[in-house]
Amino acid sequence: MTDLLTLRIPLLLAPGQDLDSRPIPKWWGEAAHQLTIKVIASRDEALARELEAGKDKKPFTVSNLRGRFPAGKIDPAAVYRLRFTALDQRVAAVFEAARNEGVLCEGREVELDFIRFTIPEQEAHIPIEMQGGTYQSLMNVLFAPSPPPRSLTLDFFSPTMFKKGPQQVPFPMPELVFGSLLDHWNASPFTPTKLPEEARTYARECLRAARFRLDSRSLRMFGEPMRGFVGRVRFATLNYDRYWMGLMTLLGQYAAFSGVGAKTTMGLGQCALLPEASDAA
Repeated sequence: MTDLLTLRIPLLLAPGQDLDSRPIPKWWGEAAHQLTIKVIASRDEALARELEAGKDKKPFTVSNLRGRFPAGKIDPAAVYRLRFTALDQRVAAVFEAARNEGVLCEGREVELDFIRFTIPEQEAHIPIEMQGGTYQSLMNVLFAPSPPPRSLTLDFFSPTMFKKGPQQVPFPMPELVFGSLLDHWNASPFTPTKLPEEARTYARECLRAARFRLDSRSLRMFGEPMRGFVGRVRFATLNYDRYWMGLMTLLGQYAAFSGVGAKTTMGLGQCALLPEASDAA
């Protein structure tokens, strides 16, 4: 059964709306979060209530609304996209059902911040993309015949930041990046095994940001200022060890589902591991 799922939904502005007299959000993360909970509630109300009750590590992420906003407006001719991920079997099953026969299938309307969007019909040739996986398949990297790489390049394509108590840390320190991934992995009841806490120590003591190309980003969420970064970072090992770099590779692959850092259920921390040939600078 699918434990992990990525679902990309194309959206077109629904006709018949007057948006000239009202501002649109500068950040759509809160609206995307609310839509995600509605999608889950449409198939499993008890699960939606459980998730809203406030677990620290929720088993889903959702992106910001991605697309072109000329002069801060929605382009009626543009295709926008939302990206949902599921981190356990229950949420994955809900997203699959919603895409195949429910509120996220072709021709349906969804609402973000009281603005209606339409999921294009198949005739528009704008596909819905869905890709599944399992925790066990990610674990297979530890048993691969070829050794893991000596460096890993991560692409942070939405603002990412970390919380250390009341402080925001807007820089990808290795122990924060891989420690966040470790926390997400170990919080899931569907993982075949918990990963050792020593992975955090290895990231702190043996990885460095060898090359990077980053830009800072600021936004407001629920009235609170958020400061993060976007861009690419290549993490290289100072002390190569096949087992520990295998764990770092596993966590890097997991990043595409779990996201990294704070507020991943509201559009922050969207991330993916790039192929080894990619250069971060």
